[in-house]
Amino acid sequence: MAQDHQLLSPNTRLNSMIHLCFEYISMEDKQRFVLEFRRLSPASSQILHTFRELVLGAYLASTGIAVRYQSRIEGRTPDWSLLKDGRLAGYVDLINFHIDRKTETQIEEQHQARRVAAYWRDENKDNAARLYQALQKKAQHYSQLAAVTGLPWAIALFPEFLSAVDFADDVLPSLVNPDSGIFPSYPSVSGLLYFEEASGTYFFNYTPNPVARISLILRSGEFPTRAA
Repeated sequence: MAQDHQLLSPNTRLNSMIHLCFEYISMEDKQRFVLEFRRLSPASSQILHTFRELVLGAYLASTGIAVRYQSRIEGRTPDWSLLKDGRLAGYVDLINFHIDRKTETQIEEQHQARRVAAYWRDENKDNAARLYQALQKKAQHYSQLAAVTGLPWAIALFPEFLSAVDFADDVLPSLVNPDSGIFPSYPSVSGLLYFEEASGTYFFNYTPNPVARISLILRSGEFPTRAA
């Protein structure tokens, strides 16, 4: 059966988006994603995590960057390696940010019991602190790789809907605070590519680190574009 007709998700809209993304990445990476989607249970939350990794790579490729999925670099596997003239030129790794597990479990239990669930913003843990910790953990992990390779890299961040993250109020202060911000604290981080979804379109906003040791230019934009 041709890959364009494979059912990789029971959700028709999601399945269509998966195949649209496949048009932008290499055949090798496409095959890896096909195997991964087939392996995952339709009920697994990992499906959406994997899907957002795919959307990220497809968007980067749509801006003219050659990308490869989870290539091993000095023992690490960032989500997307960036290539120039066939050679490694940088990398991007994604954070799927969601509410804390305790709150998530309570919402799931409400939904199963009543088929409805009250929503409150991260009642059990501080959202801003958890977001900062997630960014810091990623920065620490890949800054070590940057020291070895001397290559620029960026963090990508997708906040799930229930996390109710606001870029200006939550993300930007975590990045630029002069005393503890991720950018001044980790100058190997070249920038942050933030994206969110609205009505099937993903909107990307790139914030470069003004004190980065090595700059990495990524474009802000949307995916798929209106012409796609």
